Amino acid sequence: MFDFLKRKNSENSLAEVIVKGEKSGYGAFLDLNNDLAAFFEEVKDYDPLILMTNAYARRVVTAGMVLQGIVEKSQFDYVGTVFKATQVRTIHTVEFQEEAYDEAVKLIHSYTSLFDKTALSLIVSLVQDGNALTPPEGETLDIETIAVLVNSAKQKLT
Repeated sequence: MFDFLKRKNSENSLAEVIVKGEKSGYGAFLDLNNDLAAFFEEVKDYDPLILMTNAYARRVVTAGMVLQGIVEKSQFDYVGTVFKATQVRTIHTVEFQEEAYDEAVKLIHSYTSLFDKTALSLIVSLVQDGNALTPPEGETLDIETIAVLVNSAKQKLT
């Protein structure tokens, strides 16, 4: 199904090839995470940009799911370990990493326009630094509420 990605020098953007199949009811972060999982079950050989874009996107959406109360911070920490391993396995230039993050933002924006690039970075920073407030165990927040909170915090920081 995704044979064109098997070329090592694929020019394709992950945002252009991901199949949007998941509608979890919990919003864009979980939907994208599940769609990425399905995509990478199907595709086993991909270029470094696709691989690193996935790592950046997974880190952001997992942080978002922590804020929503869908997953625990320990899952974000695991995704962070995978993220760092992916950086080691791909291209180490600043330009490549910036391009991969920009592609991840483009991918996330194909699911939701509630967060700009700065807000997405803030989501990761809040969770990574342990400064994230999360809902009580067993409760979740919708993505729109997270957007209001994160965008408000972003405005106060700028």
